[in-house]
This record gives sequence, structure tokens and C-alpha cells, in this order.
Amino acid sequence: MEIKKPVLTKEQAECLDYWGRWDRIKDEMVLQHLSKKWGSKEDKCLNDLSNKDFITAVYYGYEVEKTPEEAAKQYYDCLSNGQRFSVTKTLNILGIEVGGINKDVGE
Repeated sequence: MEIKKPVLTKEQAECLDYWGRWDRIKDEMVLQHLSKKWGSKEDKCLNDLSNKDFITAVYYGYEVEKTPEEAAKQYYDCLSNGQRFSVTKTLNILGIEVGGINKDVGE
């Protein structure tokens, strides 16, 4: 049976990465989460995770939610050149810039 990894926000992933670097405290992290005692400003985002998603993320890993721009770039990369031209033209008409599509990355 394959375990489906939960999708976390970047903020949640960063917080979990911070705490998760101490492998020996995974059980303590779960107990902390079950009691909903993530109280610091930086850690409160973890309270938004269900117990199941939190435990799965701690023990089996997780994926990080893509920003709309990242999702658009991933889709764009799968298109043919003709389709890419259409997407680029549409974004330009709408005045929307997306890095790697119609805007140089790092601008």
C-alpha cells in the first residue's frame, strides 16, 4: 500500500523542516501537535494540519504546494511550441508575467 504524502504550504514545510532536523524528537513533535500547542508565531501554521497529515508528513514525507506561477510553468513545459506561443501571447495580452514563460527568471 502506497502512502499518499500530504501537500503542505511553503511556510508549513519550512517549519516542519526546522523541527524535523532532529530525528530523535519525532514522537515529541507528534505529541505537541496532538495537543495543538504550537504557540509561537512561526509554528502556528502547523496547527492548520490535520493529525493524519501531520503524522504522515513527519514519518513519511510531504510535498510542497506549488504557487500558481510554478503550476503554470510546469504546465507550460509540457506544451508544444505552438501551444507555448498561444499561452505566452495570452499572458502578454492580460498583462500577466510568469517567470520562465514570458518573464526572465530572476528579473
